[in-house]
Amino acid sequence: MEYKIKYLSRQTVRNIILDAKISTPEKVELETPNTIYLIADEKWAPTQNNNGNKVMIKSIVIFDSIKGNKRKFLNNKKIFASFENGFLDEVLDYLYYTYDMDKIKSIVIMGDGAKWIKSLISHFKVNNNTNVIFALDKFHFKQAIHHICLNKNLEDVLASYVINDNKINFKNFTKELKDSFPHRNETIDKKKEYILNNWNYIQNLYKYKLSCPMESQISHNLAYLLTSRPKGYSFKMLSKILKIRLLYKNKENIKLLYLNNFNKNKIIEYNQERLNFDIYDNYKQIIPGYKNKLYTPNIINYI
Repeated sequence: MEYKIKYLSRQTVRNIILDAKISTPEKVELETPNTIYLIADEKWAPTQNNNGNKVMIKSIVIFDSIKGNKRKFLNNKKIFASFENGFLDEVLDYLYYTYDMDKIKSIVIMGDGAKWIKSLISHFKVNNNTNVIFALDKFHFKQAIHHICLNKNLEDVLASYVINDNKINFKNFTKELKDSFPHRNETIDKKKEYILNNWNYIQNLYKYKLSCPMESQISHNLAYLLTSRPKGYSFKMLSKILKIRLLYKNKENIKLLYLNNFNKNKIIEYNQERLNFDIYDNYKQIIPGYKNKLYTPNIINYI
């Protein structure tokens, strides 16, 4: 007997994804820590039928601590991402359901200093008992220092002025760099202003000994799927695959959440002793070991 393997076409898979109705995962309450950490960034995704424009996908990752020795991991991590309205309300709903917000002493927000990320300070000021702290992530701070100096030794000196809260020396140092490299004045001015505008947030980074792994998170969670290959998405498909991707990264059972919509929670198990399966008599010729007894397969029907 020959068997032919048939594969689902790309269009069929696309249609299945678009039409999939996925249940909302079960909510779980966790022990409330003193501090909640929130890191944020965005990724631009190419779209179709949108005049060649890209859409900004905002992403927030929440966790309560960083654990591990050689291999670090974010404890109780929850990932959110969306290009649609209501995104921040979803994050707040998660926090209120998962933790006792009245017991949280601090919410630490970290990011690259984008306007929408800084606005999270007021958005997550949930009560007067909770202190909201914003810190610039170390990657963008060190990147700005590098663009100013382009020299490792000079970078260490300039970074030390910022870390030690010495604005006068920082400004004098950048002025000397501009005098020495006039062709780089525009870049130096731009990155200098970036650091000065985020000066206090950089101080928080070192004052509270924070670490912001958002660059790796945005890379693994979104960039790997959306921008690693040249393609464009319709808004409907983008919304759907974002939802599925987040379920996967949040370690949810996607298959179960999908099949739940076909399961009416009533199981009928047919009694093999009472049902007649004479219709399976033709299996006598094709089932090895089949003798004279009735072949009665288990049938469990979900309706």
